[in-house]
Amino acid sequence: MIYLLLDKFFPRNLPRASEVLNCYLKQQNYPPWTSYFVKQKSVYNDQFKETYFINKTGGHEYLILRTGCFPFIKYHCTRLNEQDKKYLDEKFIHNQNLFFRFIKILNLGIPTLMYGIIGQCLITHVENTNFNLNIIKKEYVALIRLKLKNLIKL
Repeated sequence: MIYLLLDKFFPRNLPRASEVLNCYLKQQNYPPWTSYFVKQKSVYNDQFKETYFINKTGGHEYLILRTGCFPFIKYHCTRLNEQDKKYLDEKFIHNQNLFFRFIKILNLGIPTLMYGIIGQCLITHVENTNFNLNIIKKEYVALIRLKLKNLIKL
């Protein structure tokens, strides 16, 4: 909890989670559906209270189901077609977001913690997402890549 408060008021030089999401979708050529994990400590979590929302990027709209599953953030992304957009109004999205947040609080976050632990076993592929950042962030991304290369050698 203290970490979240400190991170909120004193953000580190990390890419925002929303930037990583947009760049990942672009890098994958805007697929109809995709899913991925990102380490919580690798991004600034600017989507903290968002669980179910619409993300617009590159002329496409995606329905995002996002959950924190320590030590990761898990994203499920579905590209919306015109028929889907008719049924997903702002009020519906807001109510779904509240519903999912309520469920997480009700079950004390235990399933999401278990999902994160199991996720560590499930992740078999690591991919870098490239995006425009300032010099500090580029060094940070380069440092992560260097660490990943060293881990692969082991």
